[in-house]
Order: sequence, then structure tokens, then C-alpha cells
Amino acid sequence: MNIDFLIAVKAILYLIDQKHFVNSDEIASHIHYNPVMIRKVMTKLKKARLITARMGADGGYKLNMELADINLYQIMLSVDDESLIRVTNRRNKVDDKTDNIETSLYKLCKDLNDQCNQRLNSISLEQFIRLEREGM
Repeated sequence: MNIDFLIAVKAILYLIDQKHFVNSDEIASHIHYNPVMIRKVMTKLKKARLITARMGADGGYKLNMELADINLYQIMLSVDDESLIRVTNRRNKVDDKTDNIETSLYKLCKDLNDQCNQRLNSISLEQFIRLEREGM
């Protein structure tokens, strides 16, 4: 799992209960990540229109959508992460036996990745909160 995805989910979940714009230092202190990392991720979330950002002394970040309208797949894509399972590029062909093994593993990982993405796409933040409270 990409660290940006984890930070994005935690930051958005923190913003849920906030009525005001929240700066990166406050988010960082609550989710325990560096404010620079927070700003980098929040910039990506803003670009994806999942949050609103405001500059200045009273600036910060605020949730831009309803929880039911945001799913985990949208968050993952917003932080430039195509998948939770890393599928590396295939190497040059060495021999038929190792090439067949590599091809089979590649197909398996791709299939798992597709299933994972479908599942993430089916879980809204509203559902995720409920699942998380129930202990998944």
C-alpha cells in the first residue's frame, strides 16, 4: 500500500468532523505524519476535487464532498496510485520455463489487482467508517 493513500484516507477521515478549515500542522498532529507529506497529499486531493483548500492565516483544508459520494478507489487514484498490489514490468525473456512462470504470476497479480480495485470502488467512505467501527 502506498503511504500517500494511507495519509489521504486518514486525513479525509479527520476532516469529517471539522467545521472549519484545518491546516496541515493540525492534520499532521492528529494523524502522526510530517506536515510536508500532508501538504503533498492534500494538494493531490484538492486536484481531484475531494477537498477544498484555502490560503492565508485562516486557510487550510475542508472536505468538499459527502462521505457517501467518495469511495476508496477515488482516493487511491487521486494520489497517483494505480493499485494496492504492485505488478512490476516483465523482464526480458530468459527461457521458456521461467518466462511461463513469470507470465502466470503476472496474470495472477493483475487479476488480484483488478478485484482489489473493484472492491475499493464499491466502498464509500461512509461504508468504510461503519466497517472500521465494526472491526471489519
